[in-house]
Amino acid sequence: MSIVASQKQLQELFNLRNYQFRIPGYQRPYAWREEEAQALIDDLINAYRESQSGREYFLGSIVVIQRPNDQISEVVDGQQRLTSLTILLSVIRNLLPSTSLELKQNISGMLESRHLGDDSIGLTIRKADNGFFKKYVVGESEMQTLLTMDAGVKRGSSQECIRDNAKTFHKQLLEFAPADHNQEEALLAFLKYVLDKTYVVIVATEDFDNAYKIFSSLNNRGLDLDTPDILKAILLEKVSEESKLNEYTEKWESKELDLGRDAFRSLFTHIHRIRTHRRAGSSLLKEYENDILVNYSTLQFIDDVLVPLSDSYRTVLTANFECDDMAQKRRINLLLRWLNRAENTDWCAPAIAFLSHPAYSASANLVEQFLKKLERLVACSMVLRDNVNVRAARYKPVFEAIEESAEIAISSLHNSLNDQDKEGVLRALHGNVYGERYLQYVLLRIDSDLAVGNISPSLDWERISIEHVLPQTLTPYWSDDWGKDDLHEQWVNKLGNLVLLSQRKNSEAQNYEFERKKKVYFSGRMTEDGSIIACPITIQVLETPNKYDDRGNHAGPGWNFETVKRRQDDYLARLIGIWEIS
Repeated sequence: MSIVASQKQLQELFNLRNYQFRIPGYQRPYAWREEEAQALIDDLINAYRESQSGREYFLGSIVVIQRPNDQISEVVDGQQRLTSLTILLSVIRNLLPSTSLELKQNISGMLESRHLGDDSIGLTIRKADNGFFKKYVVGESEMQTLLTMDAGVKRGSSQECIRDNAKTFHKQLLEFAPADHNQEEALLAFLKYVLDKTYVVIVATEDFDNAYKIFSSLNNRGLDLDTPDILKAILLEKVSEESKLNEYTEKWESKELDLGRDAFRSLFTHIHRIRTHRRAGSSLLKEYENDILVNYSTLQFIDDVLVPLSDSYRTVLTANFECDDMAQKRRINLLLRWLNRAENTDWCAPAIAFLSHPAYSASANLVEQFLKKLERLVACSMVLRDNVNVRAARYKPVFEAIEESAEIAISSLHNSLNDQDKEGVLRALHGNVYGERYLQYVLLRIDSDLAVGNISPSLDWERISIEHVLPQTLTPYWSDDWGKDDLHEQWVNKLGNLVLLSQRKNSEAQNYEFERKKKVYFSGRMTEDGSIIACPITIQVLETPNKYDDRGNHAGPGWNFETVKRRQDDYLARLIGIWEIS
């Protein structure tokens, strides 16, 4: 493995006879925002001010692929810093007065040269932004236009980052070297420090594999590459035709943009599972190379795998399945909303696999049946506390069945729970459920089943707490009904005694008598017409007759054993019906 690491001053880095950096197409766009640019310029200015004590500034490592006797260096890690430093040099050049012609020309010579050939540019960024970068940053005359540009760049784009960071550097340098205080002299001293006393370590190797191994072992100030980035590099470097390379780079990046960085990363885990029917091991990248990529060309993988599965994953995450029947569309997307509340994401891969099959997704009936069985399995698996290996075993035959037919896949999901599993679910739900990780999901499921249209307002709550009606600590008021025969211990933590609240109430109210607790603890939010905004489970509590009236006279049963038992039986019956676990 040929690796060369050497410490370089920035003046060596920005010497076109040494390096002409290229940002390859597989790299993400330039993405440093004002925060990162501000940190860089602050660090450099502070280091300069302390330079009299001999302080130097180290900018970290830059990893490149560079062949012997070749100035062209493909940047594996360091794009953000190199681009930002180039912008900084251009801003300094712009701030220098016209009388500093020689110095301005020297900076221009660091950025591009007409004497070393047509391609002698210090830094060439990705094709989509390079024209903009070359015109406004590398070129000598357009920086002032960039600094005053308010329109013409897409929000959130690399071009916006370039413009905003140029403005940040410009503002900070004006504060450092005001125009009326020997600005030229101050800028010259600062530039000399940056070029002479600021260092990077260039780590150069001749192939991508070695470059990535080096990159993976270094901490740096850039944005980390991840498995999708490396797979992108491996695949796209095989495309020789430039038009195809640009087309498929754009396809890849559009899907990453659609999903967002985190979800896009997760997609590759789901794709691996769909194609191999198993969970990935310690090296997802190696498993892709050994088990998946060998079966596809670059264009096939992007067209036949990445694009359709990415589209299906977006439908899954946004719960936005489209079909002509609006009622069925609502039911399907409600199932997806439930699935997105599950405590693990193992269900995503079978959902993506099913929806990415054109013949299956074309039938809303098949999609609804599949997702209904999938939600049933996911919920029961949570209640049974299945570990990761048990879940993997349950899903494996489902992946195999999806490859055969939709009907077989639906049947496989139904059969994934045997009678023993169903008995285990019922036993768990009948017992003490308070404190279980699955409890919120179960209560929300019951709550929506009680709601008109099966959509409770609790589905949209950001904060949810689970509270007891019969308190966990008995007081004299509650002891009359619950102090005998261990009733309190047996029923206090069961489904029938629990409610959902949109936020935790004052803990002092937890032990109030039932009549007072309804008013201050479970009352919900009042509308102008006096109606209560609360979820159906809580409304049931509010509608339960009080034990005593306002005068203290006995009025009804209140919150007693029969009330809780009736709710418990009703909730279990609803869950049995929803999940077909009788």
